[in-house]
Amino acid sequence: MDSRPRLDCVRVRVMLAGRRAEAAYRTPELRVTAGRWHRLFCFAAATDSTESLTRDPADECLLLLFHDYDRPGPGRSFSTVRMRPARRSRLSPEWVRTRDVDGHTFRMEADWTGEEHALAVTLTAEHGTRRASDIKTGRIMPSAIFSATQLRFIRECADGPVDLDRHRLLGPVQALHWRVPLPMAGFPVTARLWSAPSGADRPAPREVLDLSIRVEPAGAEIAQIAFETALRDLGLDIDDAHDLEGILTPTTERAAVRLLFGC
Repeated sequence: MDSRPRLDCVRVRVMLAGRRAEAAYRTPELRVTAGRWHRLFCFAAATDSTESLTRDPADECLLLLFHDYDRPGPGRSFSTVRMRPARRSRLSPEWVRTRDVDGHTFRMEADWTGEEHALAVTLTAEHGTRRASDIKTGRIMPSAIFSATQLRFIRECADGPVDLDRHRLLGPVQALHWRVPLPMAGFPVTARLWSAPSGADRPAPREVLDLSIRVEPAGAEIAQIAFETALRDLGLDIDDAHDLEGILTPTTERAAVRLLFGC
């Protein structure tokens, strides 16, 4: 029996924001092929008195998302509970053994963005025709978006108590997913373009492009070097960090969420 801790794969990511995202998006080698749009919403904790977003330690490592497809009529929707960085000490043997079952997808991945390496554990559930408008109009509470399995996952594995019904729903952000036409450094590349429209508190739209590969843990360091080298060979600026409205880019997942949703 394999006694090594479970790790499904290493996800190597390069995340670019603002002008860098636009430049990469227009690169012919990264062109969109058979892309699919959906809408992405984020839950963020708020206080009763000010409705301002909090920085509770339990929330810092917990990302709560809801996504549906931007089209009229019936369609699929999903809720995602993502813990990053996750702590193995919070995961019982039952959760470590969990696989895809009953409309749920469970992943334990090493998530690498530049020099930032973290364990990410994600539990996604499919909900059929449920819509974000049901939350925004108050027809259902935020906790009703998540499945019983997801609620148990939060209760048992988060770093502290999480009151979902005191969370606000932010968004939407438009998200376009596609597979890059040709492999890079021998690896299939998944691209995700997140776009937040301009508004009263956001004079210009914000964009983040997430380019990623999934590789086996053995040899992941070499794969990361090869992938980043291939992006540089396309003329993309993925090295020096620049300040973009208080966010450093190339950016991490948490910084990208704050940039897009303002949380």
